[in-house]
Amino acid sequence: CEAVSEDMPIFMWLNVQSVEAGNSIEIYALTSEYPGSYNQLEPACIGDIQLSAEGIATISRDEAGTPTLTVEPALTGSADLTVSASYNGTEIMEGRISAYNSADLPLVGLWRQDREACPGNALEELLFRANGTFAATWTPFEVYNDYWGNYRFDPATGELSLEVTGSNYLPEDLRSGRVRLEGDVLQLDTASFGQNRAGVVCEGLLARG
Repeated sequence: CEAVSEDMPIFMWLNVQSVEAGNSIEIYALTSEYPGSYNQLEPACIGDIQLSAEGIATISRDEAGTPTLTVEPALTGSADLTVSASYNGTEIMEGRISAYNSADLPLVGLWRQDREACPGNALEELLFRANGTFAATWTPFEVYNDYWGNYRFDPATGELSLEVTGSNYLPEDLRSGRVRLEGDVLQLDTASFGQNRAGVVCEGLLARG
C-alpha cells in the first residue's frame, strides 16, 4: 500500500453523496496536496469498513478489491449514513451518504439549464440532495457555490420551498413557488432561483444530469 504522510488527511469524498435505492457508489481513499487536485490511493488497502446503521446498505468488493456500497432496493423515504474505514490499517477516514427512494424524493439530483437556451446565463448546477439540502451555482469551480440551504418539495402540488442558509452571491429576487416536474425536465412556474451576477434571469428548462 502506498505510504501517506502523517499530516496528509485521507478522505472518501468532500460532500454528502445522494445514492438512490438499488444503486451503488465506490468507496475511495483520496488525498489532496492542494485544492482541486486529488490522488486516489489503492482501493484494496481500504479496510475495516463500518456503517453507522444497519439495514440501509451493504458492502461488497470487486476482483480488484475496490469496495462498493449498495443501497437496499427496498428502502423507502431517505436515510443518512456515515461510512468509516481505515487505509492501510491505520489511517481513519469517513464519508456521508444520503440514501433515498426516487419515488418518494423525485427532485433529488443534479439539474442544469441548457446553455443554448440561456447563452452565458445558464444556471449550470442546481443540486438537490436527499438530506433536504440544495446548492445553486451559475459558474461552477471546484467546491464553489453561489448559495445553498434547505428545501422542501411537495410532488402533489409542485410547491418548492427554499430556505437559504449561506451564500457567496445571493440574488434578491430568489423566491419559493411552484415548479413542474416531468420525468427528467424541471420547469419553473412561480418559483425562481433569481438573477445571476450580470442581472439576467434565465427562464429556460432544467434537465437532470
